[in-house]
Amino acid sequence: MTDTLSRQPMHTPAFEAGQLAPSVGVYRRHAMNALALALAFWAPWGEASGTLFGFGFSKIFVVLAALFIVAQAFTRGGWVDVFPRPFNWWVLFLVGHTLIYYLVVAGGDVRFGYSGYKVYQGEVTGLVEEHGVGVARFFLFAAVAYALSRHLSSAGRLQAVAVMYGLGLCAMLLLTSGYYTAEDVGGERFSGGSFNANAFGMTCWTALFLALFLVRSEGKVKLKRMCAVAIIVVAGYGILSSGSRSGLLGVLVGLAALTAFSSLRRGAAVWIPVGFLLVVCVLVALVPDTVLTDLSERIAPARIRETGGAHRLQIWGAYAEHVGEYAFQGVGLNNGSAVVAGDFYVQRPTHNLFLKMLVEFGVAGLALFIFAMWHLFMKARDTGVHLPERAVVLGLVVCWLTNILFHDFMLTRETWVILAFVSAFARNSTIREQ
Repeated sequence: MTDTLSRQPMHTPAFEAGQLAPSVGVYRRHAMNALALALAFWAPWGEASGTLFGFGFSKIFVVLAALFIVAQAFTRGGWVDVFPRPFNWWVLFLVGHTLIYYLVVAGGDVRFGYSGYKVYQGEVTGLVEEHGVGVARFFLFAAVAYALSRHLSSAGRLQAVAVMYGLGLCAMLLLTSGYYTAEDVGGERFSGGSFNANAFGMTCWTALFLALFLVRSEGKVKLKRMCAVAIIVVAGYGILSSGSRSGLLGVLVGLAALTAFSSLRRGAAVWIPVGFLLVVCVLVALVPDTVLTDLSERIAPARIRETGGAHRLQIWGAYAEHVGEYAFQGVGLNNGSAVVAGDFYVQRPTHNLFLKMLVEFGVAGLALFIFAMWHLFMKARDTGVHLPERAVVLGLVVCWLTNILFHDFMLTRETWVILAFVSAFARNSTIREQ
């Protein structure tokens, strides 16, 4: 009797705990996936996206980011191997430099809030953030990048985040009226959910390349590809309407790189030029004539020479005159405009991420940044050689590198989303090939 009873399973909570553990793990994975998708959806919503009951839509991303970071902190797995080692060195240097500067050099004088107004385009002004806001944004975005790249451990998750980012852009444009920045010469520029038309352009070309990633993805992704086609049209419309010359140039250079890498590894890649022409024809039919006229005026060589590339030559020259003040030690994160504060009537950012690295973090920061980005690009290039999405990822990186020659896009969500996406793809590609 005793032997018979001993052979029967004992259905008690203690004995069933091991059987329940997988279910808990499944629920946890579903929760993390939902958080990641929500994070991607709300990433394109900028400060001008509107409010709901007095709460800005752009703040939803901040709340979700904090929750996502905390949730990832309680999941198993390492954080160090999420990005390549040189990338970790660069981020660690930025963190250490920032802490030393603000806690030691600046004597703990880290201010939050807003200090005044600045001019974006023509007569349009926006609030000037105190340095502490930018510092907090850096720590948040860097942590989000590690958490997101850590989560994107499969091709399906990469595809899901790509489609949700694009759908977030479409929803933002449909549910909000958007924002227009008055151009000093020739009409207006559409800036969507941002106060800065160039930042909105960045949101659009990020969505464009993520949609192309879906188009080129392998597997059963028919519905996602249908969404991708719609996202490409919306993103293309946004890029043209933003009047962002650097965004348009970056897209062209990125598509050229995409075509080159596809041709080298995947044959003639006829679909790229044919698809590009089809999208251009659709956009020409949809975009108002005034937008195309304003854009043609902005990209006219005569105007670019006349304005010095929207005064960039003047700005870069001013920073060059003060090189002795920052080249060795840097002036601290988000403090670069203080170097030329007396040279302009408004704050003038560096308008070049490489220059921003040099001004704010010195030669060491610039060298580590170049080494980190080069290593990340090469890792993406050398892995996933036989995967069709690889060329799109490399095109996205080239587009981003082109844009940061004209903008200091460091404290933007898109930069860190792109870096996380590229690193995750390179990591997954190695596993898929093996």
